[in-house]
Amino acid sequence: MKKFAVFDIDGTLYRWQLYHELVEYLALDAKLSKDAAVTLEDNWNNWRAGDMSFDQYERVVVQTMTENLPKIAIDDFEMACDAIVKNSAHKTYYYTRSLLYTLKAQDYCIIAITGSHQELIDRFGQVYGFDIVVGAKYERRGNHFTGKTEVMTIGRKLEILKQLVDEHKLSWTDSYAIGDSDGDASLLEVVDHPIAFNPSEGLFERAKSEGWPIVVERKNIAYVFGKKHQDLVLKETVAY
Repeated sequence: MKKFAVFDIDGTLYRWQLYHELVEYLALDAKLSKDAAVTLEDNWNNWRAGDMSFDQYERVVVQTMTENLPKIAIDDFEMACDAIVKNSAHKTYYYTRSLLYTLKAQDYCIIAITGSHQELIDRFGQVYGFDIVVGAKYERRGNHFTGKTEVMTIGRKLEILKQLVDEHKLSWTDSYAIGDSDGDASLLEVVDHPIAFNPSEGLFERAKSEGWPIVVERKNIAYVFGKKHQDLVLKETVAY
């Protein structure tokens, strides 16, 4: 049976958020309503100024995209996905990219489970040689989305992983999971090699309590903290 490694993408392999890049691109390309574009810009500025949390800003981005998705032609949507991957796919972290290539060379099945759109993650996954990619998928009708969800990954990452392991007859032995957010904790807790990478405050505390390795990358230097890191303190959150 083949071993596997499952990666989160946004903030774990990719240095920013592919989903956010997509929404921002569509706004700049005038594919979102003017009100939506103004809302995104105002809330971006509020987050950068420290007037709102990243989670609050992210909720605005998701809500804006959800409301505008049925109004966007699929041709325009896919052109935006092409442009983002062409221009930005290289913006990855050194540590996670190197780990991916190392495990790929060892014949691991490389899996991505992310909240970004399936159309976007399909293209990104091809660049880095992922074997399986699962993202959010929305119903299509003609050249538009209906607004209905076909596949939602948020809150379902572990469920999806278990289905993939069964479907592809993968082995849990020596399995890896790498993630940066609270939503990735369910993956880290079921594998042999969990890695909390540039973790959120919630995942940071969970990793400390569980003794999971914590990796922090700054300026292409990875600082790896092993199991004896109970005295570590998360001192700041860096806004990109």
